[in-house]
Amino acid sequence: MVLAIDILNDAIIHFGISMQTLLYVSLILNVLILLWSYKRNRLIKKMNADLKGKNSKVREMNIELNTMNLEAVSMQAELIKTKQDLEAIVQERTRDLTESNISLRSEIKEREKIEVELEQRAIELTMANNDIRQFAYITFHDLREPLRMVTNYLQLIRKRYSPQLGPEAEEFFKYASEGANRINELVKDIQRYATIGVVNKVPDIVDMNNVLTKVIQQLKTKDLKRKFSVVIDDLPEIYGLQSHMFELTSNLLENSITFCEADEAKIYIQCEETLNQFKFSIHDNGVGMDEAYADKVFNIFQRLERRNDESGTGIGLSICKRIVEQYGGRIWYKTHEEGGTIFYFTLPKADELKKAV
Repeated sequence: MVLAIDILNDAIIHFGISMQTLLYVSLILNVLILLWSYKRNRLIKKMNADLKGKNSKVREMNIELNTMNLEAVSMQAELIKTKQDLEAIVQERTRDLTESNISLRSEIKEREKIEVELEQRAIELTMANNDIRQFAYITFHDLREPLRMVTNYLQLIRKRYSPQLGPEAEEFFKYASEGANRINELVKDIQRYATIGVVNKVPDIVDMNNVLTKVIQQLKTKDLKRKFSVVIDDLPEIYGLQSHMFELTSNLLENSITFCEADEAKIYIQCEETLNQFKFSIHDNGVGMDEAYADKVFNIFQRLERRNDESGTGIGLSICKRIVEQYGGRIWYKTHEEGGTIFYFTLPKADELKKAV
């Protein structure tokens, strides 16, 4: 205001402007100054208000940034922990894989060793089988001829001189003839045992019902010292050689009949079917066999002590075992709690048998 009055005084002195005009000009200038001051104050207030609002937003943003920073720190700590856990898992898995690789290499070496041993064993078995076949050939051909000669001369001597030698000599001739016949049966059984693995015929489907019918008919022609009856369930067809199945079932049935102590041997034949095999059972009504002999009874030339008074070569059950094992099955026996012995043997079904035979 003072500045405006000073300006007016200078104008009056220098330009000779009238006082009235200067007053109007002064008034206008004062009004303009007031308007400018008012707008400046409003602008300052607005700017202060804007600054307060921005400061509030800045504070909110700082809070958010601090929160995000804390979360980032927490996530970083979690990531570090996760990384450590993963590293521990990787180390453990690596250690397990290393141990597995070592074990696998050891197993591979062991299997390679077993394969070599199996190959060697197969060679040895082949050689042993060849030796057995050769022995059987020699036994069958070289021993039967002199045995036949001994038997024939015994019969001739008995026929010519028995009346002169008396009843005691007749008994001696009887024992000698029975011994010769027993040796002859033993030679034949050895030959049968040795040649089981020699397959000269093509395997085919075999009806076990027909096989058992023929076996029973053949057994009825033998002198087995006692009556017998056989009950047969419906039996399946198997893939193999009929001669093998005949030999197997004939030996088992004759064994049950011969060593049954009852007046009549009663035999029950059944078969159970499983997923990939047939399980046959032959149950007799004898007194049963001690299962302590389970590991010996199927060995060649093994005969139980209680059966020493019975005939037999001790090879029949060995032949059964050899046949069953050739087909990939197994054979065993159990004494039934109500009496009698049950012989079991398994034979794989046709598809499996085609691989085994």
